[in-house]
Amino acid sequence: MNEQRNDSAPSPMQGGGFFVPYPPLAQASQKSEINLADIWHTLREGRRRIVLITLATALLATVVAFVITPIYQAQVLLSPVTDDQGNAGSSVTSQLGGLAALAGINVNGTASSSKDEAIAVLQSRVLTDLYVKENNLLPILFASDWDQDKNAWKDSDPEDIPTLWDAFKLIEKKVRKVDVDKKTGLVTLSVEWKDPELAARWAAGLVARTNAYLRQQAVQHVENNLAYLQEQAKAATSVELQQAIYRLMEAEVKKGMLANANAEFAFKVIDPPVVPEEKVRPKRLVIIIAGFFIGLILGCIHSLVKRAYPTKAQQNSEE
Repeated sequence: MNEQRNDSAPSPMQGGGFFVPYPPLAQASQKSEINLADIWHTLREGRRRIVLITLATALLATVVAFVITPIYQAQVLLSPVTDDQGNAGSSVTSQLGGLAALAGINVNGTASSSKDEAIAVLQSRVLTDLYVKENNLLPILFASDWDQDKNAWKDSDPEDIPTLWDAFKLIEKKVRKVDVDKKTGLVTLSVEWKDPELAARWAAGLVARTNAYLRQQAVQHVENNLAYLQEQAKAATSVELQQAIYRLMEAEVKKGMLANANAEFAFKVIDPPVVPEEKVRPKRLVIIIAGFFIGLILGCIHSLVKRAYPTKAQQNSEE
């Protein structure tokens, strides 16, 4: 009798084995499905705990909201002064552009800085250091390190005493902000500080110091040009050349006069700063509401975790 060959795969029951259902994860996936009813029941059982956690977190957020030092913001709207607005002698120098170029004089005018230069100076370290030193702002910026009674720093170690470098970093990061409207070209200077009067004063002072700084540079440039032109006039060999140089000198004199007479040399103030009456931060209501919802979420998570991982006492009571 011929034996029949069985090429089929062995049954899972052969060899003393046992039957494994396929797919093996079908039942496990059904058991792992989230039961919303159980979650709701768990939250209802832990509602007292949830309420307590929510109230505690909201109370903590309320305390934090009222403890944080309020910050006020003063703003000033500026219009950069262009060369055409501030340079009345540009027409004369433009007519003698070739000679002025040979003499090393900028025919585009020196009585007014360009817009980009003015904005750069407004945010520069040079201007910040000047303003801080002239107004003695280090004790105000670092009031926690200053002893008001002794009129000296609390720490005598030179390495721990705040410097102009520290003042610039603080002002650049937390005090001063400059925004430029690309459509209109207007510049907004914002100053934030805990004292609203100081914020408004610093905003106006930084603009005035920028105008004064650039005006001084322009006047110095004019004086250098005049000194050079005077030397060239003495060395001129023809009457025509001397007359041309004198016309350039006349234009430079006009530039200097306009620079000295124009207080708003680089920036024209459109909307001056006022003492703010409302703080920009902290947003107390936002902090309190956020604390409430954070507490609610933490309370729910705590109840669900406690239900998923009960303590031994809870396991014994359930048994």
